[in-house]
Amino acid sequence: MKLAIVTAYPPSKVTLNEYAFHLVKSFRLNNDVTEIVLLTDRTTEAKDLSFETDGCKITVKECWSFNSYWNIKNVTAAINETQPDNILFNLQFMKFGDKKIAAALGLMLPLICKIKKIPTIVLLHNILEEVDLGSAGFTNNKILTALYGMVGTLLTKLILQADTVAVTMNKYVQILEKKYKAKNVVLIPHGTFEVATEEPSYQIPDGHCK
Repeated sequence: MKLAIVTAYPPSKVTLNEYAFHLVKSFRLNNDVTEIVLLTDRTTEAKDLSFETDGCKITVKECWSFNSYWNIKNVTAAINETQPDNILFNLQFMKFGDKKIAAALGLMLPLICKIKKIPTIVLLHNILEEVDLGSAGFTNNKILTALYGMVGTLLTKLILQADTVAVTMNKYVQILEKKYKAKNVVLIPHGTFEVATEEPSYQIPDGHCK
């Protein structure tokens, strides 16, 4: 399986880039994955692929930029070119920009993948229902807050067009299932990315009381 991952990636300064590093480090050891295609943001320095030599092939295609209005076009073109079997989006609501239009356009990509009939998973790290818009620097105006809430609801519905939406908190699962009647949300708690861990030794060292 050729797996594409749409994400920021080190040495990027865009949020979730380090999370993506550990995702790739883990996925490359999955026997079902023959190639990982990283559809990443553009950086001046080379992407960090300092893994061990084992694991599947990793291809990097830098195809989007923070706050660009062309991300939806450029990422779609990269998907057409690389022809992945499955796509994973490593997302939060300001992934593609802190400008509202640029951010919203990027979040339409899971819907485009659904239209293209590519199996799609979104790993969603936050939901707007749990964001304090005032503290986040958006607005304290009640009318604008209501407007942003409507836009956020629409964007969430677009994201939920993915085959599976994975979230990291049980509260998010409850909100998405209750408000949006979503049936495709799963919980993946934050934790270790390692595929397997070494079995610990339960033997008591010599000289210790038994």
